[in-house]
Amino acid sequence: MSQFNSDFDVKIIVGNEPNIKEFDAHSTVLNSCSLYFERALSERWRDQKHGIYIIRKPNIHPTIFKLILDYIYTGKNICQISGEVSLDILVASDELELLDIAECSQKHLINVFSPWLFSNIEVGLASRKIMSIE
Repeated sequence: MSQFNSDFDVKIIVGNEPNIKEFDAHSTVLNSCSLYFERALSERWRDQKHGIYIIRKPNIHPTIFKLILDYIYTGKNICQISGEVSLDILVASDELELLDIAECSQKHLINVFSPWLFSNIEVGLASRKIMSIE
């Protein structure tokens, strides 16, 4: 993100101790992609220090937020990645109201895991003795 750091007016602090990271961003960019950011950066909810908006998201892992922020700035596809990361991106993007990312992640998870689920559902159900329908 270093190429985008000039003239930033938002600092987003993500993660929990000991894994906390700060990201710099531009309010105009964030406002244009999400109602969440539009509200978070409004006068009513403003947490501002030295002219910089401060947003804290301790429940979002720094690696996940970096992927999301890279997508916001570059449009780089982040949906075709591992299932666990896709799930984390889905949860974070849903919270941040980044609907295009959430939808993309959701479709990826369905496409990747549906075949496994359908091929293993009988085995899983039988092992729990749920399939005894007679």
